[in-house]
Amino acid sequence: MIPAGKSETVNFTLSVPENASPGGHFGAIVVSVEPPEMRNSGASIGYEVANIVSIRVAGEVLESAQIRQFSTKKFIHSSTNVDFLVRVENEGNTLVKPIGPMEISNMFGKKVATLQFNESLSGVFPKSTKNYELNWTSDNPGFGRYEAVLSAVYGDEGRKSTMSSTVTFWILPMNIVGPALGILVVLFLVIYFGVRMYVKRTVTIMTSGSTRRLVRSRSQGEFPVFLVFVSMLAVTALLLIVLLLLFS
Repeated sequence: MIPAGKSETVNFTLSVPENASPGGHFGAIVVSVEPPEMRNSGASIGYEVANIVSIRVAGEVLESAQIRQFSTKKFIHSSTNVDFLVRVENEGNTLVKPIGPMEISNMFGKKVATLQFNESLSGVFPKSTKNYELNWTSDNPGFGRYEAVLSAVYGDEGRKSTMSSTVTFWILPMNIVGPALGILVVLFLVIYFGVRMYVKRTVTIMTSGSTRRLVRSRSQGEFPVFLVFVSMLAVTALLLIVLLLLFS
């Protein structure tokens, strides 16, 4: 019996079987509290508390882990609030605790953020996989293509192993992309109908002349159409450059 608000030290002995395989082995010490006996009608509560025990049996220890998945939950994001999923598989026979930086760069190669992966040193049991989640947020709205590189290390001091993986994703804020597309549509309509009116008026004037002049007007009418196409490409490229410079 342990009085309320007090603690007690409990010693225990762990016997390792002679045929135990080398590497990491795990167990748990469970302390339970039985619910009190009820004298009258009502409810009583009991609970259990467990603590994991990890030991390593001497012998040939294999430390081997791989990043099986490194991805974002979405390919296109509307803001710099990106969730990452990392799935690590432990192929060895001992516990591994991967840790390392995750660096995020924009399309110009400029590093915009560095996150610490598995800062709490949560381990992966042998012959199993574990999922980790990271989140990146920034006050900068961001725009364009981004790349995240995860570089993690694991193992005992003096014989560290590394593993890495890369993922790309896009940030396209709709509060920026939407108005930009609207401006492009309006510009296209203005240029398109303006050129059509110009061509129509020119053809009308030229048809009052000779047949030769009519043929010439048709050949000249192809030039404004080409001008519309080139103008739209130039405006689109200019708008994209401005967005990249402002938000990347």
